[in-house]
Amino acid sequence: MKKLFLASALAISAATAHAEPADISSLTCGELATLDAETIAIVFFWIDGYVGGQAEDTSFDVERILANMDGSKAICDAEPGTTVMDAVIEAEATAAN
Repeated sequence: MKKLFLASALAISAATAHAEPADISSLTCGELATLDAETIAIVFFWIDGYVGGQAEDTSFDVERILANMDGSKAICDAEPGTTVMDAVIEAEATAAN
């Protein structure tokens, strides 16, 4: 399952390689909701890598990414103006407690 998920993500990344650059730090939950599923997956992969890099965590953990997607959904549903990055960080902190 993890290998299939990773292969799908890589295929999606290759397919969207020509997309316009975006500042993920300012992407709101409301804006995320307007994106297609493939782009949403890429956003969460990017955030996981960014946050992991900040924490010097070089691990790739599909379950963590999926948990962050699930955990941030409730935050985003309640506060569409919240940035996706803040929602993921909050979801991770909540899951750690």
